[in-house]
Amino acid sequence: MKMLRWMYRLEIVFLAVLVLCFLFYFAFTNVLGADEREHIYATFLVLKGYIPYRDFFEHHHPLLWYLFSPILALFLNDANVWYAARIFVLFILAIDCFFIGKICFLIRRDIEFALLSILFFLLPEVVVLEGVSFRPDGLMMCFVLSGIYFLFSFFKIGKKSHLVCSFILFFLALMASQKAVLILFPVAVVFLYHIVAYKISLRTVCFAMMFFLALICLGGIVLSILDLWKDYIELNWLLNMIMRIEIRYPAHLTLYYFIANVLSLAVLAFSKNYFLRIIAFLVLFTSVLFQFVFYAPYRHYWLPVYPYFAIVTAYFVAQWKEKIIGGIVLAIVLILAYLNYLRIAANMVYFGKLSTFVYLSSQVLALSREDDLIIGNTSTLGGLRFDAMGYYWFGRDYIALLDYLYFKRREFPVEDKVLKARKPKIISAEDRRYCMGADYKYTLDCRSLPTYDYEFLKHHYYNQGFIWVRKD
Repeated sequence: MKMLRWMYRLEIVFLAVLVLCFLFYFAFTNVLGADEREHIYATFLVLKGYIPYRDFFEHHHPLLWYLFSPILALFLNDANVWYAARIFVLFILAIDCFFIGKICFLIRRDIEFALLSILFFLLPEVVVLEGVSFRPDGLMMCFVLSGIYFLFSFFKIGKKSHLVCSFILFFLALMASQKAVLILFPVAVVFLYHIVAYKISLRTVCFAMMFFLALICLGGIVLSILDLWKDYIELNWLLNMIMRIEIRYPAHLTLYYFIANVLSLAVLAFSKNYFLRIIAFLVLFTSVLFQFVFYAPYRHYWLPVYPYFAIVTAYFVAQWKEKIIGGIVLAIVLILAYLNYLRIAANMVYFGKLSTFVYLSSQVLALSREDDLIIGNTSTLGGLRFDAMGYYWFGRDYIALLDYLYFKRREFPVEDKVLKARKPKIISAEDRRYCMGADYKYTLDCRSLPTYDYEFLKHHYYNQGFIWVRKD
């Protein structure tokens, strides 16, 4: 028996070393994503005093930009901002792990169960790649998990302050990303059940709701003062609802999805652990919501569901720690994880590394001043300089074009006209891709468009390979 326990613990140590080594490796080598450039540049603009939605095009909630702006202020002329952004996200991921552990201790006071839950959360490809990217999804997940912990704590000990904290954290999750509505809907169903079943007094609910509604009213007052209501509704809600994208991440075909959902059914059928049953309900409800009701086209959309998967799966493995099956399961997990990480690392070599983009960004920053105009906020342009396209600074292919076609709030820019009228300091050498079909649907069958008058470019600019630089 002691031998089995030692083998089990040793495998947990090996799993922790494997997961953490590859997590940090991917965080500092994984290629820079388009969303990361977008959010870095949006942070740059709010740091300069620009108002989102009114002064520049965006269709995300702004909390990430304002939280990161003090850090960005230290890296305005330094391409290492990409590393700083990844460190910032790793810090958020560490908070996620902390609250996963806290939730586990409410379910069962077992340190090995808590550790396994954290490791099983960090284990999958979705987390080691998307969880380390500078996007609002991780921040949203951080507030949702901390809010769930305080909600469970309120269910257990009944402190009003814990329910108030829970509601405030859920509000902050909404400020991080609109997708929090979908993550919080199953949580709201659980909360409503406790009200209907008279497990919570209406007086306590009304007391906590006062704080939540006060924050919403405060947000509404800010939007009114800035005259942003129309822009906010159109860009953050209407535009996102009319987006139609042909791709879809098949999470239901992954092994983790299947195992977590099957085990959640087993928990609801046989377990009497109250908080574990709630997590199992959240696994099933959220899985159905994302896969069959909500259109989840990209892998990172699934990131907030994986803490639920991890807790349910780790609970069963922790139950087997006194048996040989526990050691066998962990050994299989170790082997599969290692092989999968090797596959991801091989693909990263093929697609490029973060260091390449840091180097190219540093070249752009060295050639331009902070107020210089630039056309093209691509992976090589650093995301830290003003763009000559003005309002539609980012993504002039699909989302910005969709916004223009539906709402016509600004003139849609023509790159060649802007080039000749404004003569930007630097121009991306990449052609613009047109990715919208006749039905306003995003398609992978993109075609590159001739963007500039190259005779004009050759006369006024010199070619530096990935960029054109104006001859001064």
